[in-house]
Amino acid sequence: MNNAQTGNAQPSVQIRFTSHQNHPLLTIHNPRKMEIKSPFGAQPSRCRLELYQEDNSAHVVIGSMIEVELNQTKVFKGYVIEKRIDSVDDQLSFVAMLDPAREWNKNISGMVEPFTVNNLLQDFISGTGLTWQTGHPHPTVFSKLTFSQDSLYFAIDLLAKLAGNWIWDVSMNGALRFRPHTLPPQHTVVLHPDRYTVNIRENHQDVYSWIEVECGIRDGAAYEKVISIPHVARTAQSVQTRIFARPVSTPDVYAALERSIMQNLSVPHYEHYVDLLGSGENVQPGDTVCFRVDEIPLFPQDQIFRVKQRDITYSHGQHTSRLHLTTGYESAPGYFYYLRSDRTPPPLFLLGKTGVFQLDLSALDSPSSLDAA
Repeated sequence: MNNAQTGNAQPSVQIRFTSHQNHPLLTIHNPRKMEIKSPFGAQPSRCRLELYQEDNSAHVVIGSMIEVELNQTKVFKGYVIEKRIDSVDDQLSFVAMLDPAREWNKNISGMVEPFTVNNLLQDFISGTGLTWQTGHPHPTVFSKLTFSQDSLYFAIDLLAKLAGNWIWDVSMNGALRFRPHTLPPQHTVVLHPDRYTVNIRENHQDVYSWIEVECGIRDGAAYEKVISIPHVARTAQSVQTRIFARPVSTPDVYAALERSIMQNLSVPHYEHYVDLLGSGENVQPGDTVCFRVDEIPLFPQDQIFRVKQRDITYSHGQHTSRLHLTTGYESAPGYFYYLRSDRTPPPLFLLGKTGVFQLDLSALDSPSSLDAA
């Protein structure tokens, strides 16, 4: 476990631009302003960078790679998507982005039986460019899953729920982390006086008393289930919701999914953010963290949080890291993020492949009978 570093020393900054051919273009050590937003899971990260006019950026073009280090810690890697020249406000600025769903992805189709979570996950990421070290095997053997043009990250998130609400994320270098939520926290951060701001809320995000689960096809019929949670009926933000888990069509796989959903609905949910002044850049998006503070008696110090997003703001030689937190078991903007939409191909899409049936009107005058022979 790591302790966050504190202090008032000016941070060291190194920003490197490289070309499509990996040739160095420009190195900056003193930017005017920098804002980096890095979510966990497979959500896109963005960096907005303002430079001084004296910094020569003529060779930096759209598509150039940018890497940012703060206090010798890499905090961003992505591609320039905007180059701005403004005579009034920000004279020279760049916007860069890294989207894992575009960099490392593929469609998942086909039926797998039987399977373990680890073996199936290893097969799914093969050929995507993602790397993964199997450090935590999951021993359960499940019967069957059937995918139909599903996103890689939908499949990863579904496997994480079947494993028992394991957590996952993709780093800026394309490294997948897939692990149990029961591991010790990766960071213990001491909140020193005058070096932090806390805004923690307990709420009922993604908590429902009635969940309709539309799964796949079993024995020629739709496999549909209902999860009823009476004890949250008075506190749930919405009485009912519907989710879609089309690859699921067997009782054992559904039972694993239901157990994880029930687990998520039965624990208190804290969220929002903690600001760390002059530190926090070593906490990566997706990391688990607990906090130690004496001044706030109601702060849940025994709670292990997950960093849902890390925002780094640098200006005038000072920086702040905002850690957006969650205590749920999600690895996306919400626990049901990947289960909200029905991914069954719509009828019009299927008809587009074969064409709509049309009667040949010119054949109506034919002496041939339309009745079966």
